[in-house]
Amino acid sequence: MCGDKSVLLADLLAHEGYSAALLSFGPEQHMVVGVKGPGPTFMSTGYLFLETTAPMYVTDVPSQYADGMKLTSEPVVIPIGKGTREYSASGQIAEIIRARDAAAPAAEALYKQTKGLPLTGSQASSINDKLKLAYTAETCLRSNVVNKNGVSVGSFKDRTVAIGWIQRNAWWM
Repeated sequence: MCGDKSVLLADLLAHEGYSAALLSFGPEQHMVVGVKGPGPTFMSTGYLFLETTAPMYVTDVPSQYADGMKLTSEPVVIPIGKGTREYSASGQIAEIIRARDAAAPAAEALYKQTKGLPLTGSQASSINDKLKLAYTAETCLRSNVVNKNGVSVGSFKDRTVAIGWIQRNAWWM
């Protein structure tokens, strides 16, 4: 399934003029798409990582998959087409991932900092609101997260919506 989706997406990207490739992980029996773009590339392949089995941001590499699999082997790079176009939004994606990954530690620090302090009702409410925003960032900026019923809870799949939300709400940035 991952191979079929990856071949299709890589071919579509190449058809649109992008420099695309398949990244094949033999031992893990998994395949993803690589697309050229600015910034650090995945495992020095020269390509940005693009998962096809779940909705994810370009460059967002899962630490492990639902079945517990982790990508640890060096991928075989199979260029597709002769495109020269590059994906140009990797800087925005890096901002989204940075905000998401910083949310939980910032919330934990705020909680520890204020735990046991005598707070007024409005102070406690303000802190609670900040903790809720950090939780929202931690979950909703992960576009591939599903709840125990299998329903997607990642609501910021569109990077421009995610960036706007971060600019308005990410008190920890």
